[in-house]
Amino acid sequence: MGRERGKRPLLVGDIGGTNARFGIQKERSKRIEQIEVFPCAEFPSLSDAIEVYLSHHCPERPEAASIAVATPVTGDFIRMTNHVWSFSVEECRRSVGLEQLLVLNDFTALAMALPELGPGDFHQVGRGSAEEGRAIALLGP
Repeated sequence: MGRERGKRPLLVGDIGGTNARFGIQKERSKRIEQIEVFPCAEFPSLSDAIEVYLSHHCPERPEAASIAVATPVTGDFIRMTNHVWSFSVEECRRSVGLEQLLVLNDFTALAMALPELGPGDFHQVGRGSAEEGRAIALLGP
């Protein structure tokens, strides 16, 4: 019999134009494990890539997933700007058999993760010295 609600593993993903990266978080406060990278071009859809990952690493179907995509996210329909995949979030959720599927822009996901960083995760940029409790930045293209 499966574990109670909220106790099953969570699927996390980072989808770019070239690669799809997936991992499992077995407990909500634990690190991501079983990370595997797949070339996006090898799969006709995001759901197909997810299914292959789950078949390799997760015999117990996750209840939820959080997927960051390198494209704008403005509603249910996602069209990758740097790859041919396009999908409905709701259809993908049902296809993979998840109770919840959160799809968000990759930089939004990174920004949301900033409060979770530990002291060893920060790097000084520029002159001077870091001051605890001050603003931090997320830099990218």
